[in-house]
Amino acid sequence: MRELGITVSIGVANNKPFAKLGSDLKKPDATTRVAPEDYREKVWPLRASELLYVGPATMEKLAKYNILTIGDLANTSPDWIQGALGKVGPMLRTFARGEDRSPVMRQDAEVPAKSVGNSTTTPIDIETVLDARCTFTMLAESVSARMRENGFRSKCIGIAVRTKDLLWHQAQRTIRYPTSSTAEIIKTAMELLVEKHYELITPFRGMGLQCSQLSSKYAPLQLDMFDREEQLNKIEDLENSIQGLRVRYGHHIIRLGTAILNPRLAVTNPKDDHRPPAAAYYYG
Repeated sequence: MRELGITVSIGVANNKPFAKLGSDLKKPDATTRVAPEDYREKVWPLRASELLYVGPATMEKLAKYNILTIGDLANTSPDWIQGALGKVGPMLRTFARGEDRSPVMRQDAEVPAKSVGNSTTTPIDIETVLDARCTFTMLAESVSARMRENGFRSKCIGIAVRTKDLLWHQAQRTIRYPTSSTAEIIKTAMELLVEKHYELITPFRGMGLQCSQLSSKYAPLQLDMFDREEQLNKIEDLENSIQGLRVRYGHHIIRLGTAILNPRLAVTNPKDDHRPPAAAYYYG
């Protein structure tokens, strides 16, 4: 202020959501401290919309349940808030309770990825192996495209299926060669499904796919005397060309046959529909 004539509003707290909220409380020129011993008096009476990530749509949902203040949000149960708002619900409850412990990072900082995955709740029951292959194909296309965009290959592929009684069953396998190939991911996923006899416990209402043990696509690979590596590289080159067409003309410009086995399942684009929540909260 003395040097440039510019005012600044500052929030001081032991977590980022309350520091951000404090900076908004007294504008345009003040410092507000939200301390662990008095945050309930300062923060909880405020409208829930004052909290980070509580926008108009979320506030409208909360208001239907008479959740109007940050204190109301803080005192909900974890299970209830997840049911009302989905996976963002527990995050907002954590913010409201002053329990966020995600670290402060540079604006351009990147969190090292440990895995790349995607899951979906299907619009219809998955009752056959063909339906499962169709769903895994869409998920594999999403996961493999995101790995290629970030320069990753994976050596461990895992699947998860949720039955109609809401029980999750999971399995994973380490493969010989790291890959980002859609075809290789689908092949492994279907092998796991059959080997674990998961096809016998259908119908499914949720399916997931995850690739872990990530490595750089530029990392050296052990050569195979049977030219297996060359075959995999040709498949990845073909899939890179498909992805290039999709970037230019849209996802549905070219489709794998297995992705359209059931038209009622082939209505989504998991990659572009994938919306991860606030990363700092989940990695913090």
